[in-house]
Amino acid sequence: MAKKMLPPRTNLWWVPISVADTEAEVLSAALYAPGGGAIDISCAVVSGYTLAATDSATDSTTSICDTTAANTPTQDNFEADLTFFREHIDEVTGKADATSPYEIAFQLFKVGGARGNITGWLVERVGYPQTAAAAEGQPVSGYLVMPDNPRTIIGEGTATIQFGVKFMPQGKMFTNQNLTA
Repeated sequence: MAKKMLPPRTNLWWVPISVADTEAEVLSAALYAPGGGAIDISCAVVSGYTLAATDSATDSTTSICDTTAANTPTQDNFEADLTFFREHIDEVTGKADATSPYEIAFQLFKVGGARGNITGWLVERVGYPQTAAAAEGQPVSGYLVMPDNPRTIIGEGTATIQFGVKFMPQGKMFTNQNLTA
């Protein structure tokens, strides 16, 4: 009997460009996530995020022999927009818990755009529990991005305070490639 995959079975890792530049380096760094330069941001991300390939840019030029329209992919496209939880700031110390996944994500992406000048890979693994260690052969997708300026999201009443980050594509992506050492 077939079983449908149900959440939560998604991991998101941040791999700074200083750790990995090529697809092979990303696949190796993510294999050791968390660790090996990959930072696990999964638990800080609010459900309903956007991180996916989108329609490719195409050229629709046809030849005089074509009898139908033709579209040739010319450039891959993707979009990345994540919302994160914010960590509580202690009223006595005035500081957040530096080990909290919420605070780790905030420190990574709190300054974006031209001022932040941060580039890295958002790596997504789907199908495995967040607590399951990454293993060779598991498929992941990677998107080279630069975070834009974050926006504070303050809900009404008792809603949590969050921050959202649109990530700008930086010219590289891969989908469903197997983790390798």
